[in-house]
Amino acid sequence: MKSKLILSGLVAVALSFTACNKGVTEETNASIATFEAGWTETGNMAANWSNDLTTTYTKCKEHITNQTNMMTTMPDKMKKDQTMMTKLTELDNADKANLTALEGMTNEWNTFKTNWDQMSADYNTWKEKVTKGEVTNEEAVASMTEWNTKLENAKTQLNTWNTAFTSTKESTENTMAECDKMMSPPTPSTPPNKTK
Repeated sequence: MKSKLILSGLVAVALSFTACNKGVTEETNASIATFEAGWTETGNMAANWSNDLTTTYTKCKEHITNQTNMMTTMPDKMKKDQTMMTKLTELDNADKANLTALEGMTNEWNTFKTNWDQMSADYNTWKEKVTKGEVTNEEAVASMTEWNTKLENAKTQLNTWNTAFTSTKESTENTMAECDKMMSPPTPSTPPNKTK
């Protein structure tokens, strides 16, 4: 009888512990792991996109500076060529429009990056509480819904930027190449060899 009382007491303690346990289920842990993989992948994609944006922006800005200098210092004879000057002005305007678009993306990126870093820090703080068992499974499931929404919003933003950036980058590269071709001196032709 005494052993039955001890056994029933242990069962009661176990049930009480289970009821108070704030740990999360394996299913929720799997959901957290999936989210973290997606968050990391999106962060890496964002960083790579930012690097490409910075490189393209720098090239475009340098090209505009060089193009302005060339147009300013070119011989008067070339300046009098209205067809060429009209085309160069069109290319210059296109370059400047591309630069403005890239500047806009850079500003938006800087805001995004600040928010992303803050969200990452907030997530790490929350995850630490989960690890310590300070969050119930119900709370964790609700929070993961919010975190996944933030992740999807970030992906949507990056995909939107990437579409716009791809178009602007292509335009920038084509405009720079066309301008460089116009401003490059003609390649001298090699005279034929004279036989003795």
